[in-house]
Amino acid sequence: MSHYKRDQASNRDALFGGAGSSSSSSSGGEGRKARPSSTRSAASPTSAAAAAPRPSPRNNAGIRSTLGSTSNTPVNDPQITPGPSEIFGGKIASRNRMVSILNGQAKIDKMAEAEDNRLKAKQAMTRGIFSKPDPISAANFYKRAADAYKACGENRLERLHRIASGDLQMGQDAYATAAAEYTRAAELAEISDETLPRKRQECHKLHSDAATAWANMGEKGRSAESTVKAAFGLIMGQDLTAAIDKKALARIEESIETFVPDPLNRKRNYRRNGISAYDDPNADPYDKSALRN
Repeated sequence: MSHYKRDQASNRDALFGGAGSSSSSSSGGEGRKARPSSTRSAASPTSAAAAAPRPSPRNNAGIRSTLGSTSNTPVNDPQITPGPSEIFGGKIASRNRMVSILNGQAKIDKMAEAEDNRLKAKQAMTRGIFSKPDPISAANFYKRAADAYKACGENRLERLHRIASGDLQMGQDAYATAAAEYTRAAELAEISDETLPRKRQECHKLHSDAATAWANMGEKGRSAESTVKAAFGLIMGQDLTAAIDKKALARIEESIETFVPDPLNRKRNYRRNGISAYDDPNADPYDKSALRN
């Protein structure tokens, strides 16, 4: 408010006309003219400093931000069938668009931490004279190792430890955690450096394991979703104009039946592959009551 009090005369003249003396108005005008110049002079160093490039503090901390690897990322070809993660929500594309990966000494320390967790998991599964294997602790150590490898950008090592953690969680009836680990491992297999047939095999197997875990929980919707992902994993990288694989088509129809049982599905007659779980193999083929409508 100090600048407002200094220019009382100028403000009065602007509001009510030239009632003040010329000296006061001139002094007020000079004050008004002098302030913008001082403001511009004071603002110029700030704008220059803002325009100057600033060093990234993340790089100094041993972290580099890199784009997702073009060799691992599926090619965005409109004539090629994308991976299941890209079809169902585009999660893998958004996650790998900008990835922060450790480097330098920070990566070395994180890799040592991952190796330490791996050894702890191995030790937890060792049977001793007064001890027995502890799958729960081992699964947690494998998960920590996988998280550490994720920060280092180690796709293969993270994938292997996710699978190990999921297998142990399945053995302890921790189905939700196991399904999450299998799904993450399948997403990593999708963008790995493996050959295309190997990618298809791993995606199908891991998503199928996730579907089994969800089914054991009674989550039919999620089980059906994982089954569809497993089906599209079989045709990943295939030409869109080519006929769909019969095994993949059978898995898609299986997922539909998992979510909508055939007795409640009015479109069940469109099924062309596989056998319904509600069909009785010992039923009389001439019994009209057993036939589908």
